Amino acid sequence: MVLFFASGAAALIYELVWFHLVTLVVGASALSVAAILASFIAPYAITKIDTKAFGKPPSAAHPFGTDASGRDVLSRLLFGSRVSLLRARSSKG
Repeated sequence: MVLFFASGAAALIYELVWFHLVTLVVGASALSVAAILASFIAPYAITKIDTKAFGKPPSAAHPFGTDASGRDVLSRLLFGSRVSLLRARSSKG
């Protein structure tokens, strides 16, 4: 990366802003792809209840754990991000 500032605080600010901008774009892109492919990459159906895993912490079977009802948090997060993206797209007009 070529910096337009010689040194000092301005160069540091430029690098931090650039880093955060790239991180934001990559993160938003990854979330969008995950939301679009939620049907294929979600490990469980969003309504499937695991009766042996009520409120369990993350594990190999449930990477983000389960909620108090025994539903997989990762699956619910993926499908929830789909709803959020659809609402954002519809509000944009």
